[in-house]
Amino acid sequence: MIATENGMPLSARSIEISVVVATHGRPTSILALAAQLASQTFPCERYELVVVDDHSPVPVDAFALARLGPRHTRLLRTPRVLRQGGARDMGIRIARGRWIVVLDDDMQVHTDFLARHRALHGEREDVVALGDIRPAEAIATMPLFERWHARQLERWQQDVRSGAVRPRGVHLCTGNVSFSLAAYLRAGGFDATLLRSEDRDLGIRLERLGASFVFADGVVSVHASDHRDLNAWKTRARLYGHADLRIARRHRDVPNTHPWRFWALVHPLSRPVLGAVLRLPALGRVVSGVAFACAHALDRMGKPALALHCTAMSFAAEYFAGYREECGEWSALCAESRLAEGAEGAEGGAARASAWRGFAHAVRADHDSLRRYRERYHGERVSAGRLPADLVRKVGLQMLFWVRVMQALHHRRLPLLPMLVSRAIRHLYGAEIHWAARIEPGISIVHGTGLVVSHAARVEAGCILFQGVTLGENVDPETGEVGAPHLRPDVHVGPNAVLLGPIVVGARSKVAACTLLMRRAGRAPRQGRAA
Repeated sequence: MIATENGMPLSARSIEISVVVATHGRPTSILALAAQLASQTFPCERYELVVVDDHSPVPVDAFALARLGPRHTRLLRTPRVLRQGGARDMGIRIARGRWIVVLDDDMQVHTDFLARHRALHGEREDVVALGDIRPAEAIATMPLFERWHARQLERWQQDVRSGAVRPRGVHLCTGNVSFSLAAYLRAGGFDATLLRSEDRDLGIRLERLGASFVFADGVVSVHASDHRDLNAWKTRARLYGHADLRIARRHRDVPNTHPWRFWALVHPLSRPVLGAVLRLPALGRVVSGVAFACAHALDRMGKPALALHCTAMSFAAEYFAGYREECGEWSALCAESRLAEGAEGAEGGAARASAWRGFAHAVRADHDSLRRYRERYHGERVSAGRLPADLVRKVGLQMLFWVRVMQALHHRRLPLLPMLVSRAIRHLYGAEIHWAARIEPGISIVHGTGLVVSHAARVEAGCILFQGVTLGENVDPETGEVGAPHLRPDVHVGPNAVLLGPIVVGARSKVAACTLLMRRAGRAPRQGRAA
């Protein structure tokens, strides 16, 4: 093992954050990431970068890393391939920061990345911050399996933002995460024997020690993946099935750790085929290959949604084949499934109660927003106990109630029902609100007739939308990006205002009535106050 260090003498007490990146075979992307980490707004003397070159075929250029990286940069080379868990563990155990930030070597970050991670922790050592991982702008040109993973991650993040899912240890993803070094060492670190899901296993152990998990919305890393090998992706899917069962056997008393829980998420029409894979795991490759061939054909025909469904089938065939291989005999698989079903049955009521609490929280937050604005603008004090009456009296609150119903159905992946509720809102109130729109709890709708909200729009807490407002999809004239507006907290949008395209309206902005707000060609995109 070779260690090099760049720059000024490093005092252990001066370092607050250690960024640890394990890399293998990406000599260019690791240098690009190092350069971005060198340009952080967080004081350069208070963080370090630890790069662990996991026996790459083309070693990381130490001189280029020293020149491009932060002031305090160290490079370790492993004597053999340790894989991600072992390589990251090596880097973390020699880290000098109180807090550890772990990144993948194919990520890109903004200049405020480390400052935002540090602010989330304060002085608490029991917080684990799960960062906001977003796909690169070129996601449409990436392989289907990368697009599928990006969609799965986006759905999870939407569920967390809406309150339908609470972040837990099973969600830990080391593409973008921060935690305290002390908590990591207490948990025992990454298990280098796991070929996949080593981050999930660490998250479960951190949770058992009392760690609190938070979704770090806005602490963004962009996933610029270069994965192109379909067979490697299928192999990884099968290894996840092996590793997840090993993890579940270690943590029988922890909810939602068993891979059998994914069976409930499988479409009923797919279960006979996947059941055959469980019976004969050798069929996994065949089913996976056929499913992905169908996905590729559908994608070329311009049917991306169906293509992604077939991609999910391809992954599931490999995953359940790996699960069966880890179980061994058929009788062992049946026993594992019965154990998992018993545990899930006992927790099913708790899961439904959690979903109900998320729905009830959103409705109460919307009512609290109404109460706050009624007092601010009308001098009327509205009690929290008046929620049932206001659901009858206030049309905007009624609309939001049905929006929350629609979101709950969408988050439960129930087919058609969210669409039916969307159509009902259209006919009852003359408003068209897409079921996939990210409308956070705690907003207000005034009158609401003629309101149009695109599936790609995002509305954060505290916003007010008047009648006739359009949050529509459009193409950015500079970048070609297709998207819809993102309203930061406490934005007020006046009657008949039209907001189009992937624009961001800054917090506490007021968009005047009958305004047209969109990006013009020749103007650099920026976030700001609307007026």
